[in-house]
Amino acid sequence: MLFKIGDLTLHRNTNEDFYHELENAHDQPVMMVEEIQINSKTEYRSEDGVERSKKHEQNCKCIWYNHRSGEFKEEWFKSKYLIKLSDGESNLIPSNSKMDYLEILKNEIGTVVRLINHDVESDKHLKASIIEKGVKNINYRKLERENQFCAPQMTIIDIKTNDRNKDIYDKNSGIKTKAASEFLVKCRWFNISVNKYSEKYLPYQLLIKNTPVAEETLGDIKYAIKEEKYIKVPNKGLFEPIHILNNGGKIQLAAYNYVLNKEQLVDLSEILKPEVLEDFSGPKAPTIKEDESEYHYFSKEDLISSYKKIYDNHLVRFSYENLSGESSFQTIKNVEIFDLAKIEDEKNVKYLKGFEIKSEKEKYYRLDRIKFMWILNYESQ
Repeated sequence: MLFKIGDLTLHRNTNEDFYHELENAHDQPVMMVEEIQINSKTEYRSEDGVERSKKHEQNCKCIWYNHRSGEFKEEWFKSKYLIKLSDGESNLIPSNSKMDYLEILKNEIGTVVRLINHDVESDKHLKASIIEKGVKNINYRKLERENQFCAPQMTIIDIKTNDRNKDIYDKNSGIKTKAASEFLVKCRWFNISVNKYSEKYLPYQLLIKNTPVAEETLGDIKYAIKEEKYIKVPNKGLFEPIHILNNGGKIQLAAYNYVLNKEQLVDLSEILKPEVLEDFSGPKAPTIKEDESEYHYFSKEDLISSYKKIYDNHLVRFSYENLSGESSFQTIKNVEIFDLAKIEDEKNVKYLKGFEIKSEKEKYYRLDRIKFMWILNYESQ
């Protein structure tokens, strides 16, 4: 696998799938490739000295930030010891731009940026805490301080050409043997480890501009959190907002999503106009008379008789108990009542048929194993 400047990588510690490694890589950093060298080696047959093959091996100089020491660390690795997580996604220079790169970068002086590994690095730490404690029980301020490999937000203060960016080619193969960034960006940040500002030149491919969050969006979500209300975001979900997190310049919302039935981190820069709701279920929904719960429950009979008439385009959420007695929440669309008696020769066995949102699969649910139902204040997309 060939690397390029800005790629995100992990040191290979096991032979298992890299996603599994990333989830358990809390004691090692997600590194960024900042320079590459290629070593060429020719092999010859031992019996006659005739050339047999040529091998080209990449060596990558990787960089990462250590929050505890307040320093950037750099080290060379052979590519065979590295796992490529993803391509770098710097947005300092627009893709396919025909403008002079140096002029573009000079216009970014004063811009606030973060490292391209920041989101992966912070998310792996935060998601592990969510799984362990849940979004309502996390001390977010403490969590930010404990994230060992997350660099703080930085400000661009200067640009220069990179003296190390000189094309060098192998004289025998003609292969380019060195790659480095053409331009370096000088960044400044407040270093809490030494209680003063620090500065460092970094390849522009390692940086990403922070995306602003609309003030109206931020205000609506703060209001929903304070008043314990819900927010609806088209194409994303129906959320119970818990906490707004400034994750190194990336503003995120920790929330419970009633559509996917899981706790999530949502990038607030991707939310434009959230709708604040009083409840996650429909206020006009038919209820079970004998049930005095605060929620708008549906009886199975109510669902059969009124869903298609009133809430045909809304998602249905319910608690379902499987054969092992385990309960889980399911959210479906395209709801139908399906009688399998003709197929299985069973009497009075009815199923709820629908497209389950989280798994993106069509499923069947026995009505007698459904405990509670809600019609969500969320239309199918």
